[in-house]
Amino acid sequence: MKITYTGFSIGALAVIIIIQALYLKSLPGSLVRVYHARDIGDFNRVPDEDMTVAFDGYRFDYRTAMKLSNEVTGEINALLQVRNQADLQLLIDIATWVRTKMSFGMSIERHDRKGPAVQPSSITGDSRGLCDRYANYYAAACQIAGIPSRVIELKGHVVPEAFLRDAGRWVMVDPTLGYYLAREGIPLSVAEIINTYKNGTEIDPVVFAAERGDDSLYAAGEESTLREIYLNGFTVVSNQQLDRQRILNHILSNVSLPIAKVQYEDGTSIKLGRKESILRSILALNITVWVLLVLIAAVKALRKQSSS
Repeated sequence: MKITYTGFSIGALAVIIIIQALYLKSLPGSLVRVYHARDIGDFNRVPDEDMTVAFDGYRFDYRTAMKLSNEVTGEINALLQVRNQADLQLLIDIATWVRTKMSFGMSIERHDRKGPAVQPSSITGDSRGLCDRYANYYAAACQIAGIPSRVIELKGHVVPEAFLRDAGRWVMVDPTLGYYLAREGIPLSVAEIINTYKNGTEIDPVVFAAERGDDSLYAAGEESTLREIYLNGFTVVSNQQLDRQRILNHILSNVSLPIAKVQYEDGTSIKLGRKESILRSILALNITVWVLLVLIAAVKALRKQSSS
């Protein structure tokens, strides 16, 4: 049987498409995408009451996956009894409270990123954790209090932010090291901290908790340490509410990929999800070419049949 050039091309391209699809499937970000925020206003969008924000038409969820017990929830509510509104002092009080619940160090409890529904003392009585656990605990506490909050991953450190509606701004308060950063008395967000350091403007660290000797390798009062934390080119918020079922449901109902991460680009950032995005574009192009080749082959076959 004679194999035409078109037929060979269709078969060869089909094999390439299958290989590309299998390789893309093996990557962690194959079914999701990363939104790249290129300025402070974009990254610091005002969250809605349900603690979601619209990025590129997708409702990105800031809620942490950590679940707190009823006992802990009661303690948080007790902090709110004499407060009329959320302000910086309340954020500091919540961070101070988190520090009383935890100590810095590796936990013996298993912390599963797919479902980190574990808080200090919930299983074994172990109240240790690293900065990511402090940040999630803080964010969960703020969210129970009705304060929008999010967890920001930096290179080598993790910090939370909370949104103060009356002030109309995101504020970073670090419960691990017990400090926040201000410029001219105004508390700053992570993106503002990064830009301020890059512009060479002075920032004032406000330390509200004494070092306990277990607060990680960083020191809150040292500018060199703070620059190391924030000028790292890696500033990311992850959607902790996404699991495989939600991802598939979104793809099937919207014919688009959900956003798993929001990255703030500060000029030195290495784009997350770039490889997956390029591979998806190449795969889409190859599928388009393959469909065209199949159509061309079908048209040729029909013409040949009609002429015979």
